[in-house]
Amino acid sequence: MKLKNISVLTVVMICVGLTSCSKEDVKYEEVIELEQVTQPIETVITEEVYMETEQTVMDVPIETEDGESDQDYYAVCTTKSKDEVENFAEQIINCFELKDWKTLSAKIHYPITINEKYYASKEAFIETDWSNVFTQEFIERVVNSESTNLFCSWRGISVENGSLWFGQIEDELLVEAINFHDEAQIEEPSEGMVGHWTLDYEKTTNNLKKYSSMQELFGTGVQAGSSLDIREDNQFSMGIAIAVGISGTYEVEDDVIKIYYSDERGNEGEDIISYVVMDEQQYIVSYYDGEEMYWKKLVD
Repeated sequence: MKLKNISVLTVVMICVGLTSCSKEDVKYEEVIELEQVTQPIETVITEEVYMETEQTVMDVPIETEDGESDQDYYAVCTTKSKDEVENFAEQIINCFELKDWKTLSAKIHYPITINEKYYASKEAFIETDWSNVFTQEFIERVVNSESTNLFCSWRGISVENGSLWFGQIEDELLVEAINFHDEAQIEEPSEGMVGHWTLDYEKTTNNLKKYSSMQELFGTGVQAGSSLDIREDNQFSMGIAIAVGISGTYEVEDDVIKIYYSDERGNEGEDIISYVVMDEQQYIVSYYDGEEMYWKKLVD
């Protein structure tokens, strides 16, 4: 006799011996017993293993070659994911393509200086007809720029070789610099940048965004002074207060100065600085903690 038949017979005999057991109860118990015996145990185990495996695969983040999560691509300067950062970059580029200055105005961290003019608020920015300020060449350069795998450093994220910089302010991504200057005021960097420079504390202070003073930015060490030396052999050195001490090499590419540096501790990196002429005054513009540092040239 098969095992399931023995189980059913046992259930029936027990029910007959109990006065409270009805025919309906026998049928119910019989169905339960049959289902328990004939249930495909192997199939259930297989399904559970498959579901567990599928969930594990979905939870594994995509990793880059160096083992870091792909979404941490910009972690050096923001807590935002790679998708969030590049979506913001695409929004900025679209603003230039559509010449939608009103939308762009809401994506800027104020105050901001563009082409020597100071804009304290969103309202001041909107009042300007930027179609008559930005050259078509500058607009096209931004529109044709990449919005993925952007250059980034501790100071922020760059679009089109430093034409635009943006970063995280509190929990929001905002444009911090639009490096457009009237083409008539720009000289070839190699023609005027070589020499000795010192920080213009007044102009730098007037353009601070997050800090109220240079001392708040650098501490009492600001009294140590500053120096920037750019040599013809493509070597440079820079010192600001006691906070910055770097040296290395530079190269000029499409009016952009790229620097490759190391500090006193052996840390290495790269960044972008700008050479401009404003009101017949030459400046090198570098960056520190999201702020623009204006260097004026010393008379040799």
